[in-house]
Amino acid sequence: MEKHGFTVTRHYAGLETAWRAEFTVGSGGRVLGVNSEMDALPGIGHACGHNLIGICGLGTAVAVKEALVAHDIAGKVILLGTPAEEDGGGKLILIDRDAYQEMDVCVMAHPGPGPPNFVSNGTMSAAGFIYAEYRGKPAHAAGSPWEGINALDAAVTAYSAISSLRQQMKPDLRVHGIIEGNDWAPNIIPDNAKLTYIVRAPSKDELEALIERLEGCFKCVSFDFFTFPVLRQISGAAMTAGCTVDIKVIPPYLDLRQNSVLCMFLKGIFITSASSLTSYAVREFGANVSGRYDMTIINLNSPASTDFGNVSYGE
Repeated sequence: MEKHGFTVTRHYAGLETAWRAEFTVGSGGRVLGVNSEMDALPGIGHACGHNLIGICGLGTAVAVKEALVAHDIAGKVILLGTPAEEDGGGKLILIDRDAYQEMDVCVMAHPGPGPPNFVSNGTMSAAGFIYAEYRGKPAHAAGSPWEGINALDAAVTAYSAISSLRQQMKPDLRVHGIIEGNDWAPNIIPDNAKLTYIVRAPSKDELEALIERLEGCFKCVSFDFFTFPVLRQISGAAMTAGCTVDIKVIPPYLDLRQNSVLCMFLKGIFITSASSLTSYAVREFGANVSGRYDMTIINLNSPASTDFGNVSYGE
């Protein structure tokens, strides 16, 4: 970005792996924010397309900068390098540290499954992150198993309860997780086990209601069986096995709220015949993306989640 004339701030907002690149033309004007994510999945790599998100953000920022200069338009473009989307909520930290405060509008591209050469103005789901850590007592599994308190039993009981109750969940809700542990061996009663769960819902309001119920469930608050009984049994699992349990719920990723004006403009790009709705430049661009690159636009919602959803809420 420095080679393209941008001013770059490394370790931005106190985050070791975040950065900011900005370019200003004239004084006044609007401020466009762009995101370039930097992340990957352990053992898999760029399964969620962070490499593409990163380069799309860079290309967008450079293209806007060139347009501002070429047409002498006052304004500023800010490109943020945002880490830890998969685990850690990098954008949530940047929001708390006012990294987005100066922007009038903020954009990001995200790859996803669908028909060839398509773009989408759909939404993405909200997600909550819940951790339950069980503590028991180790013992030799053959010599004196009665001396132990099996934390893995508690985790497995809770996991099984969650799995068996998925049939009572609404189709657009998601609960999925894994069991982990430290220093396990088959001849030792496990004294620790950890459940890590992600809970997803289509909207912020639905997720907040769901998380509120989950927190109450973890604290053994009694809820109606059909409201969302899935994780209420985790505390019961701990008591059944004789374990203690620590519950942690971290700030959620909110659902993605699309900007209706920008979505309408994007749709207009593909309506090349609507001369009364779009300018000549937009119609020419639309003819290129539709004709030369055979691109189409669809409204495709995704059950996946992103911390950019919190940016779209401005919070």
